[in-house]
Amino acid sequence: MKKYHLAAGGMGILIVLAGYGWGGEDGAPPAAAVVNGREISSADLEREIARLPDPRSAESRALALKVLIERRLLLDEAERRGLSRRPELQDQWEALVIDRLLREKLGAALTVNEEDVADFYRKNPSAFVIPESRRVRQIVVGEEWEAEKIRERLENGRDFAMLAQDHSLEPFAVNYGDLGYITKASVVPELAAAAFSLRKGEFCPPLRTRFGWHVIEVLDIKPARRQSFQEASATIRERLTASRREQVVGGWIADLRSAAAIEIRDEALRPTPPPPGRE
Repeated sequence: MKKYHLAAGGMGILIVLAGYGWGGEDGAPPAAAVVNGREISSADLEREIARLPDPRSAESRALALKVLIERRLLLDEAERRGLSRRPELQDQWEALVIDRLLREKLGAALTVNEEDVADFYRKNPSAFVIPESRRVRQIVVGEEWEAEKIRERLENGRDFAMLAQDHSLEPFAVNYGDLGYITKASVVPELAAAAFSLRKGEFCPPLRTRFGWHVIEVLDIKPARRQSFQEASATIRERLTASRREQVVGGWIADLRSAAAIEIRDEALRPTPPPPGRE
């Protein structure tokens, strides 16, 4: 019978480390695949598909089978290396043994040191720019004349919070109209243009958006700045570790896959045989 290999990919490497539970049931449908003589049951495949965001799609079915095959390859390798199975951890054993296998086999290759983190910080300055933000509050009404009158009252010293509570449309009266700190990208373009053209303490002329007519005030301004290395280092380390895990683990799984006998029995995922004379 012809053997097929699924292509290696990034997403499955992460998912394969998170799944638990194997084993078919008496009277279960035929196996979905066979890896090195060990069956992956259709029931296991359906359970894995159910974990995914779009379980009805063909892509989810292919990804789920890929995850199960990679998990089987890793567990076979763990057994080959003599990692013991602990019955008292039956439900967690697969994740634990795979984690132990990866640490023993690839631990050094997965390590991200301080020099790696510092080098990434130096070479990617734009990735750590925190854009300018402004604390803004607003009053939103249905008509332009209402907004004009409210702005006049504000210029004459009326309390912004009270006017917002009394006149702002729902749900814009929440927190007395205080939006907190916004960036240009976090609000509609019309509001961003007005808010980032004002000085602290200024009110804008009535401004129209699809939500109504706005009067806004800028309460505070935080200039754009670059995160310090201390602020960014934890995020950089997480990013580099995830990227390295994808590359290193993915490469190793590809090697295991190429040396394995993998037979796809799930009809929906079995490749279409080529026309006669084209094999």
